Amino acid sequence: MSKDVSEPAPAQLIQPAPITLNAVIPKPVQLVCAVLIVLGVIIAVLRPGINEASVYSGMQGADTKLFSQKDNDGKPVVINDGLNEMFGLVQFHNNDADVSRYYTYCGSNPAMALRVFRKAMTEGNVSSKIIAAHGSLFLAESGALEASDYDLLRSALDPAQPIEVRRVAQRAISDLTALKNVGAAATYEEIPADLPPPEKGDPARKIATHKEALFGTPVLYVRWSSPDLAAAWLKVNATKGAWDAKQQRFAIP
Repeated sequence: MSKDVSEPAPAQLIQPAPITLNAVIPKPVQLVCAVLIVLGVIIAVLRPGINEASVYSGMQGADTKLFSQKDNDGKPVVINDGLNEMFGLVQFHNNDADVSRYYTYCGSNPAMALRVFRKAMTEGNVSSKIIAAHGSLFLAESGALEASDYDLLRSALDPAQPIEVRRVAQRAISDLTALKNVGAAATYEEIPADLPPPEKGDPARKIATHKEALFGTPVLYVRWSSPDLAAAWLKVNATKGAWDAKQQRFAIP
């Protein structure tokens, strides 16, 4: 007698139930995450402006002093002779972090640093103008300066500006002005006529040049003993020159 053997029923695959986001992350948590993402995007967009405003504010509040030397009585006296290599250099007594950030941005984010420079030179207080003018050479090293920025430095030589600003601007202009004719030192060193009376405490009026290499080409750099002498000299000689964007110097033939 044969045994009735029936075939086994085919196995049934059990489909897992779909996992929904609501099952893993509750809706209130999803809402919080969405808000945080939006805030992150907003901060990312606004952060450059926040950094810019923070740096400018720090420059406004910095305690800046020009380099000084001790007199015979041991008292510090600000260097007022433009032929002294320490003339127009700056010391910072607080807010060093904000000032350092500005100088760092001159290399890492020159577009932002240039906006800060222009704002400081046109709207800023004494401190921010000194810091901006002092850092102009860093912007030049980044290739950021334009002819109008050199003009801003020249305008800072105006007698209406505080003497500290005028001295720092004078030093900056000296470092950014290249005299192309290295054989004409005597001509460049001529004292302009019709100078205003010297200011109290000014050193004897004198102009000196020294030769250096600019991108491998010999040029002369010029130093003036005082801001009013620098302004008068530029009035006579700057009409012959123009801003060289490639070399980042005001070139005078």
